[in-house]
Formats: sequence, C-alpha cells, structure tokens
Amino acid sequence: MRLTDGSGADVVYDSVGKDTFMQGRRSLRPRGFMVPYGQSSGAVAPVHPQILNRYGSLC
Repeated sequence: MRLTDGSGADVVYDSVGKDTFMQGRRSLRPRGFMVPYGQSSGAVAPVHPQILNRYGSLC
C-alpha cells in the first residue's frame, strides 16, 4: 500500500502460497487480481467470502 500511495496493486502474483497469501491479498486495490501460481509454503486455506468482501473483492 505504501508503494501505491494507499490505492493498492492491480495484480499480485504469489508463488509462495500459505505464508504470503493474506498479506498479498491486503495489498490489492478493490477488485484487484490475485494470481496464485505456486505453493512452496503449502496450500492456501479456504477463505471465507466475508474476508474477501472486507477488502473489496467480488464474491
């Protein structure tokens, strides 16, 4: 958020998975794209739709 003056990133590419997913999610702009393409730290746990809604995602 600091690098985008608080507006958030358009896209976050995440190759790590479990350990970085929510941090990446919090750095997105509303309706930004999260692109997970690896799981070196393990699979991402299921995310409740209200968590996504809190950050401006479409559910």
